Formats: sequence, structure tokens, C-alpha cells
Amino acid sequence: MFDPRIVLSQELIKIGITYSDAMTIALDAGSSQVVVNNIYLKEYNYSRAIRTQALSLIGKFYSGELFENLEE
Repeated sequence: MFDPRIVLSQELIKIGITYSDAMTIALDAGSSQVVVNNIYLKEYNYSRAIRTQALSLIGKFYSGELFENLEE
């Protein structure tokens, strides 16, 4: 079964976010209860460069661009 949150977490790990943080961020991004933005990411104390990359990935997650070629 395809889960876009797993794709997001894997991409977050690739940019230097720890596994546990990546899973939490991906689950929150997939939730309708939490908005994952720069303010949210600041709580994790990653560098500005990593937060910028993460925001780009999260934007692609929300738009569907991150996994549009992976769905079957």
C-alpha cells in the first residue's frame, strides 16, 4: 500500500533530519490537525538550510509533486 507520508519521511532523512524527527514531521504533515511550516520546524532546532530544504519537500508533499511519479 502506498503511503505518501513514508515518501516524505524518507526524503527528510536524506537531507539530514533524524529518523524519529522525520517520521513525526511526516505524520504531522499528513494530519489535518497540524500545519507544518517554518515556525513548526524551528522547534526541531535544525539549521536554516535544512529547514529550507524541508519546507520545499513539505510543499511538494502538500501539492502531490513529491510522489506523483511513484503512484501505481
